[in-house]
Amino acid sequence: MKNEKGITLIALVITIIILLILATVSISLMINNGIIDRATSGVNKYSNEEVLEQIKLAYAEYQMAQFTNDAESATLFIKNRLKSTFNLEDNEIDVDVDDGIITVLIKVNGTDKEYTYNATTGVGSNVKTVAEYPDATPGIATTQNSKYTSDGKTAVIPAGYAISSVATEQSIDYGLVIKEVVDNNNDGIEDDEEAERNEWVWIPVDSTEFGLMFYKNEEGWLIYQTDVITKYMSLDRGTLTDPKNGGRRRRTPDTNQAREPGFLTMNAMDLNSTNLSAAGLVAGLTDPATILRDDYKNMVKSIKKNGGFYVGRYELSSLGTKKNAPPLTNTDWYHLYAACKSSSLGSGSVVPSMIWGCQWDSVCNFIKTSGDQKDIGISHSSFSYGNYTTYDEDGNIAHEGVKENTGSNEEWKANNIYDIAGNCWEWTQEAYSRNIRVRRGGSYMPTNAGGRVDWFPANAYNPHVKKAVPTYSADDQTSRPVLYIK
Repeated sequence: MKNEKGITLIALVITIIILLILATVSISLMINNGIIDRATSGVNKYSNEEVLEQIKLAYAEYQMAQFTNDAESATLFIKNRLKSTFNLEDNEIDVDVDDGIITVLIKVNGTDKEYTYNATTGVGSNVKTVAEYPDATPGIATTQNSKYTSDGKTAVIPAGYAISSVATEQSIDYGLVIKEVVDNNNDGIEDDEEAERNEWVWIPVDSTEFGLMFYKNEEGWLIYQTDVITKYMSLDRGTLTDPKNGGRRRRTPDTNQAREPGFLTMNAMDLNSTNLSAAGLVAGLTDPATILRDDYKNMVKSIKKNGGFYVGRYELSSLGTKKNAPPLTNTDWYHLYAACKSSSLGSGSVVPSMIWGCQWDSVCNFIKTSGDQKDIGISHSSFSYGNYTTYDEDGNIAHEGVKENTGSNEEWKANNIYDIAGNCWEWTQEAYSRNIRVRRGGSYMPTNAGGRVDWFPANAYNPHVKKAVPTYSADDQTSRPVLYIK
């Protein structure tokens, strides 16, 4: 046994040390040369390509199924195929098909992903989701769409904007404020930081709120005669408890009923070339309806993807949505529509627009349930945070309202949004009949029957929703712009 050869303890220790050194060197080389990163990237790329390939195959199967009189829509067909392929639940996938563009929101390997596939060109891509956006910092301008989290909620900060540096304007619940950033010299420094900028407040829209704003059907994004019918139709808020009963869908296109989006065909309102020119819409029978439809559907898609939208912090003025400016009044809906669409209100990463009725309803819900939690509804007065003419118990004028500049009174603010109650009626894009559109919020004038900021009710006459022909103009009516993120 003494003559048998074997490894000594010292030799074993030396061998282990050498192996550890070699392993350390190998791992270092792999990291420094990006071998692990490239391997991980390869797996992710394969996963993305696999999903895109399955979307392409699902669409090809749908086209083949059309020859067998399969009545299922492209949206449902593709969704069901992908659910089966990836073993997903309904809440893990959403599919939208629009003019040959297929958009898929899907949970892959536990992560939310977005894909688009162009059936015409055959090109597909993986799109960044909000969760993948970089974080935004208050007071610092963003160079790309970013995200900001507070109060357990997330807001998307569009490229070219900055979160307010004021601490009381950095809470999503109490009204997150963003401002445009101007850098004409391209030197990375904002021009004249003290200058007034257009200001916007984030309105968060989670899945529950989205369900209260819109009623989904599978009819597609279509032109219906000279009006529009869309996959998502705006809801009446009603009781806010049952979106299919209490909060019903706004009504049938091209009728004398409330609807959104809507095109006015009576008395040549939206068919009049002068009106269309004032609004910046294309003259013709179907083109303006197409523009309204496309703006509406892009707004819906943006809200769904980004989880909210921005509303003007102030009523519209000739300067935009800025503080201490005279509201833009004594002009009609068509001119106000054009002013709300002006590129001076935002371009590049956002699209400015006149507020839709469903968005106004969502702003009401935000004011009622978040932050300051101001009174909303038929049985509640908003006199406490609005510029109205008010009366005492004997019917005498207690406060005679006067039209004020935007943001003139800190008391007339709810969740950092000024003058949403009173001061001026605010036009929306909502159609009420074949020749009437809807104004909201009330005004300062003694003849005002409002005094309340309100949802659009489902089953009652509401004096707090003012209706008029869009060619009407007055000293107490303006509008409020909104932004949706591209």
